[in-house]
This record gives sequence, structure tokens and C-alpha cells, in this order.
Amino acid sequence: MAEVEETLKRIQSQKGVQGIIIVNSEGIPVKSTLDNQSTVQYSALIHQLVMKARSTLRDIDPQNDLTFLRLRSKKNEIMIAPGERDIPLFPLTSRGADIEEILKRIQSHRGVEGAIIATSEGIIMRSTLEEQITVQYVALIQPLLMKTKKTLQDMDSEDELTHLRLRTVKNELIIAADKDYFMVGIHKPSP
Repeated sequence: MAEVEETLKRIQSQKGVQGIIIVNSEGIPVKSTLDNQSTVQYSALIHQLVMKARSTLRDIDPQNDLTFLRLRSKKNEIMIAPGERDIPLFPLTSRGADIEEILKRIQSHRGVEGAIIATSEGIIMRSTLEEQITVQYVALIQPLLMKTKKTLQDMDSEDELTHLRLRTVKNELIIAADKDYFMVGIHKPSP
């Protein structure tokens, strides 16, 4: 237990860290450096988001699982490392030819398996993946984005989602979002 306390102190001492919450698999806080009201609020909201993210990823690939979720907004960044037991919570707007250029640039990076650009309503604009796979990703990710945006709004009504990263056993989904569009990059990290 002393090792856990030491790790929490080290993380808390990092510049910009506002707090740390550890919740159990049911979303109940077991340790926190925040006040009680914030701890309860964030724990419930983030637990629901983790469950939605896991469900989305398993719908895409039942053999995959969430290993890390990073949520960036205009005001904050929340890093979540879900495990089997306790979950620590560490608190594109383009058109036409520009879209093609964005996709080419994304695809040129090593390890990128594909990229999708869609409207916030889930209408696919462009993709480098097969149509069936693109439709599946958009159908599953769009509701996750809506849940993530709502979670942020419930935490702070003046905040807004900019990026969401989902690291899994097999790959990483990097999602950039604004009010009109979202872009998904599917990246296979090098071993």
C-alpha cells in the first residue's frame, strides 16, 4: 500500500495535475485527492464513459479491450487507465480538396491503418478503409463521441471536447472532434 501512496504522491506533484481518483470496477471511488463532491461526480461520469468506450471497442472487435483512454478538452485533460479491478482517473473543420490532403497526410505516418472523416451526425465524408468497416466504425464511434461530449458538459458546462484517444490491446483510435465533424485515425503502435 505504501508503494501506491508513493506513486500517487509522485503523480500529484507533477505540474498541472489537479487530482487523482481511483475507482473500483463498479465506479465507486476507493481513493481520491479531490473533494468528496468532485470525486463522486467525476467517478460516476467517467465510469459510464469507460463502459461505453469498452462496449464500442468490443462491438468493433470482440477480441479487443480498452487499455487507456485520454480525453482532451479546451480546459482539461483526463487520462484513464482501466484495469481488471481499480480504474485510476488522471484528471476538423475542412472541405473538398483539404479533406483529401488531410487523409493523405495521416496515411503517410508509419503504423496508420486507416482514417475516417465524418460529420457529427455520423455521415461519412471520406475514408481510407473498406466501406463496411468504415460504416461499422462510424456507427459505433459517433454515439461514444456524443456520450463523451455530454460527460464533459456535465462536468463543466463551459468545456468542449477536442480529442479522444482509445488505446486497446491491438491498436489505438485517435479521434479529433469539433461541433460539425470528427476524424478517426486507426493506428497500430510499433512493438
